Amino acid sequence: MKTRILTGFCLVAVMAPVIFFAPNWGVSILFAAFCGIAVFEITGCIGHRNEWWVTVLTIVLCAAGAALHGHMVESEAGEPTPLFELLFAAALIMTALLYGLVTVVRNDSFPADTALVQFGFCVYVVFGFSALSRLSASPHRILLIAAIAVPWVADSLAYFAGRAFGKKKLCPVISPKKTVEGAIGGVAGTSVIAVLLFGFLKWNWNPLALTVIFMATAVLSVFSIFGDLFASVVKRRYNIKDYGKILPGHGGIMDRFDSALPVAMVLFLFYQIPYFTELLK
Repeated sequence: MKTRILTGFCLVAVMAPVIFFAPNWGVSILFAAFCGIAVFEITGCIGHRNEWWVTVLTIVLCAAGAALHGHMVESEAGEPTPLFELLFAAALIMTALLYGLVTVVRNDSFPADTALVQFGFCVYVVFGFSALSRLSASPHRILLIAAIAVPWVADSLAYFAGRAFGKKKLCPVISPKKTVEGAIGGVAGTSVIAVLLFGFLKWNWNPLALTVIFMATAVLSVFSIFGDLFASVVKRRYNIKDYGKILPGHGGIMDRFDSALPVAMVLFLFYQIPYFTELLK
């Protein structure tokens, strides 16, 4: 537990200055690095790092896909740069073509079903880290903080609620320690904290606004659970405990961000809703 807490503090110490003070491109580079490490962990999990050229190209393309977006470098008018959107799409297309090539050429050692699993997982990770990068480029960087904080808070509250009240197992085959009571406690507790923070920081106690924040946070918390369970399913399928060892006490980057990736993607979709955007002003 001490190792886990110390590693958590070190990770926050590295991320906080970048998230709070770095320009958009700086945050994008950070998440590109995290994405590259996560993809490296995934290739090791599925067991095809022996195709070294596939691993290297996959890491490069996925890291580029996570970093490149229209707001990374804005035009003089403050509008997104279309070129970067095209580069993002090109990185994903090249990744798909790469896996198609490997499936055809190296079918003996890299079966099609495994190639599709690895490709799908990598694209999922790219979209997740890309969503984090894009949230950082919005006028409200609090969204990026929320995308990272919500799953971590929900997981912590679920742990304590499960320890205190947990009886019914949530998914015993996938994650034996998770309980229904813990999940409910994590979702409800995180939503209440979000409502209180929103009310005090914005000094907005409008019932409709508070209801929207509560429901949005609840949805994000549920997706954080889904993300964690999905990552656990893959680990069990390939018989590994953690995706990596870069974060002592936590595992790898994928172990730490597994629940944050779907939260970031859903939160980015929420940000496209006009009323939700108005609440942040």
